[in-house]
Amino acid sequence: MAAPVLSTKHFKVSKLLGEQIRFLSPGEMIPTVAELKEQYEASQATITQALERLRQQGIIERPAGKKRLVVARIGARPDFRVTLIRPLWSSPDYDSITNHIYELGLKENFGFGVHIYSSINDLNLEHALQNSDAGIVLGDLQMGADQVKAFNGSRKPVVFLRDKPAKVHRDSVWVDDVAVGRLATQHLQKLGHSRILVMLSEPSNPSSTARMQGWKQAMEKRGTAKFEQLISDCSVPSGTDSLTGSYHRFGAWLDSRKGSFTAVFCTAWTGALAVLRTLRERNIRVPEDVSVITFASELPLCDFTAPALTAMEMDVERYTREAMRLVTKHLRGTEYPVKPENIRLTPTLVQRGSTGPARR
Repeated sequence: MAAPVLSTKHFKVSKLLGEQIRFLSPGEMIPTVAELKEQYEASQATITQALERLRQQGIIERPAGKKRLVVARIGARPDFRVTLIRPLWSSPDYDSITNHIYELGLKENFGFGVHIYSSINDLNLEHALQNSDAGIVLGDLQMGADQVKAFNGSRKPVVFLRDKPAKVHRDSVWVDDVAVGRLATQHLQKLGHSRILVMLSEPSNPSSTARMQGWKQAMEKRGTAKFEQLISDCSVPSGTDSLTGSYHRFGAWLDSRKGSFTAVFCTAWTGALAVLRTLRERNIRVPEDVSVITFASELPLCDFTAPALTAMEMDVERYTREAMRLVTKHLRGTEYPVKPENIRLTPTLVQRGSTGPARR
């Protein structure tokens, strides 16, 4: 296995030279390759690679028609460059996470790039990270063996922000999705509900499956039987509008009168919005007739619905802070690789107006 980039000679030389350049003025010539070879006791190949890293980072440049490299004529330069690797499809949840990461990273003087993949198994990881010092990945559990090998063999630090396959030995931050479903269901049970429907709205994915597993655990503990009558699978195919699609599917399910219920646990906020509209159109009151609880993911939308949605929420600030800590740990201190850290975050119940005591 190749040595991690952070432990290579050219990386260390580039960091030392970068610090030296900070004391030079924009446009000032940097030492020649021969001078740098002698200064750092390094080969020409090592110096050339170090200079190329600094050029890619925008720290040095070669003016048109000139042979010598000079200090770039720009403002503040980032200490490190991090690439955010995310799926192609649009997601308000992903946008919320990435915006928080950008804010925290800029405070640390990090520069950012984005690499988008349509399928995790088509991702060229080496290409995605070629101009960066580290990567932050919004992953996919459906990762093939070749891609697992690519991530495990990466010479650069990589942190997963969810959906990391068990065989990938990299740092990760993730939400305990089983706890999401279990705690949401237990909240409804404490209010006297026993016929608790679980509603799926997003395309089939491990997170929703885990939340439904938590719902099932809580229901089994209370002795509830016939789970199939309390599952409303309104999930839509990948790449389609889950909000609109689940709204139409839940309306059809409700009109078919497949079973009675007094509460709904929605595994995603898209389903909760669809449920609220569907119930309102049929004059079913929330929470007087049916209570609704959801997982709010990374969005602060639950205060803006009518009624405001009770939700299992996660601390987005902590989520992104832990991710940046893991990246910074490698880039500013600990050499890579070390034993991976897997940070599991427990969600918090925020009670609002959409849940209430079960009707008699």
